[in-house]
Amino acid sequence: VSNASLAALVSTMTPHVFVPGQLLCTEGQPLRSIYFINRGKVQLLQHAGSDTELVLRVLSENDNLGLDDFSESSEPFVALSARSLTYSDVMSLSVEELGAAMDHDAQERVRREEERVQREKEKHKAGGKESVKDGANGLAKPDLTACLRKAGNIARLRSRMTGAPPAKSPS
Repeated sequence: VSNASLAALVSTMTPHVFVPGQLLCTEGQPLRSIYFINRGKVQLLQHAGSDTELVLRVLSENDNLGLDDFSESSEPFVALSARSLTYSDVMSLSVEELGAAMDHDAQERVRREEERVQREKEKHKAGGKESVKDGANGLAKPDLTACLRKAGNIARLRSRMTGAPPAKSPS
């Protein structure tokens, strides 16, 4: 994700406060948001609310929830339920916003690469050489996890700088 898209994404992140026992998301539901935990502890659960409920892991500060689900599927679903263990300050990022930013950046990378290849072709043609191979297929894919961790850190700083209390999460 480009720096410009990252800045735009940070501005769309929404702060939430979850109380102990409150569910952030439910296993099997469509993934609507990726959550970045600023403070607090969140349990990842399998079969939440049933007799076979199993706590698989506890997330805390600087962890995210949903990014792996988003990365692994074109139509992502929540793999595990998440329940706040403590009061938790969390920032959410809409998967639609993230997808749009990634699509825009991919189109920009392709456009820039096509321009570069065209310039190279013109340069070689002017020098009497054959044109170069189109390298658009070899574009480097950005590290999504690193970019979104950066976005989470920026959002955390933004909320601390503004001093605005996080919005209460909808139940």
